[in-house]
Amino acid sequence: MNSQSNKVTMNSKLHDEARVVSAKFELLCERPEVLKTLLNRLAAGMNTINLWADDCGVIIGHLKGYVTWNDEAVMLSTTGEEIQVKGLHNYPDAPCVLDVGLAAIVFGARQGEMEKQLEGLIATLFDALAARFSIEYESDHAHRHDHAHHHDHAHDGESEICTCGESGHNHGHEHG
Repeated sequence: MNSQSNKVTMNSKLHDEARVVSAKFELLCERPEVLKTLLNRLAAGMNTINLWADDCGVIIGHLKGYVTWNDEAVMLSTTGEEIQVKGLHNYPDAPCVLDVGLAAIVFGARQGEMEKQLEGLIATLFDALAARFSIEYESDHAHRHDHAHHHDHAHDGESEICTCGESGHNHGHEHG
């Protein structure tokens, strides 16, 4: 991947009793393996969130990940059980930009809990692709995480997530 930082935009809000958290970003896909890695890590991350929800008593209304490129699209979806995959017919045969979106609707999560889960999933995706990223919020959740990731070696998959629970300030996490 290139050394340029990818901007991830996140949104979090409460709708009735449901916590709704979404994220979107673009990634350069230089070869088909990028999409394969992204989808494998996305499915694994969604399973991790399912396990977290079970452990914490959080109910997953819906958890989705989608990737579009050119005229193609694939969607991964779960309601807390197995991951469903729809729409994957072809991998890109030439460099392209992948539009990636994540969305979660959950019940019983305190403010910040689902956001941390999605941030962890995003960190896992970018770590797997040895790519840099920053997260910016478009909501009342006012703090910003700046993840300057770039790895020249294999990463063990652990990610550092802000757990301070405060809003209105900035965090910077460097991984090398």
